Amino acid sequence: MAVSLRGRWGGWRWAILVAGLVLIEIFSESVFSHLTNPWDIMVFSMKDHTIAIILIPMYLLIINGELRSEWEAMIALRSGQARTWWLGHVAADAVSAVLVACGVIVLAVVVSVATHNWTWSWGPYSRADFGARLLSSVSHKEAWFWCLRAVGLLTLGLWSIGVLMHVFVLWWRSPWLAWVSGIASGVMGVTFEALPFRFLIWWLPGVQFSLDAHRLPGAVTPLWSLSYAVALVAVATAAGLFLADSSPWDALHGGTIG
Repeated sequence: MAVSLRGRWGGWRWAILVAGLVLIEIFSESVFSHLTNPWDIMVFSMKDHTIAIILIPMYLLIINGELRSEWEAMIALRSGQARTWWLGHVAADAVSAVLVACGVIVLAVVVSVATHNWTWSWGPYSRADFGARLLSSVSHKEAWFWCLRAVGLLTLGLWSIGVLMHVFVLWWRSPWLAWVSGIASGVMGVTFEALPFRFLIWWLPGVQFSLDAHRLPGAVTPLWSLSYAVALVAVATAAGLFLADSSPWDALHGGTIG
């Protein structure tokens, strides 16, 4: 896992995270002037469009890579088994999802502290976005509790999408085709929101991992999306175990790793 993490976050990959966070701040300022309340930033970051258009592509770009390269084959050989190598990638995907989610939290804290606008209360953007009726239903809970739930769902969602993308990388042997497919799922979810068959978004990994999206008409419960993410991780991990152990490795001239 440590080797996989170094491959994901080495060199310029950290710049992708920084660039994504900068985009969130730029777009949030364009949506709502002087959006520096920490909870306003968190609410904007957890919106379905932000997750589908910025966070998911950014996360998948960070963890993307060719899994059948000579470097990966060497790691698998030193791990002793292809299955051990694959489980290391799954664990690295989880840690990477946590780092991306923590990056959003750091963004909210740094901006609010730098602008001297730190507060424990909902900000004007949050109140305008939630609306008086919905805000009153969650007012008995602190803003941090809502954000904690949103970050938790986002983290698990990113992890499940990342593992699924790596299964596609193993199957298609094309990291960029797999990356595009992961982005397309989230973009289609955002598109379906305005269509009569919006129920399809709850079966596409992406928008459903935004706690904010669960306010849509006909939305499933957050617990459903949480269960879906767990099931997706389990199924994708099992599929990856099969592919890693059975598909030939280019660096081994068609051989497999036991």
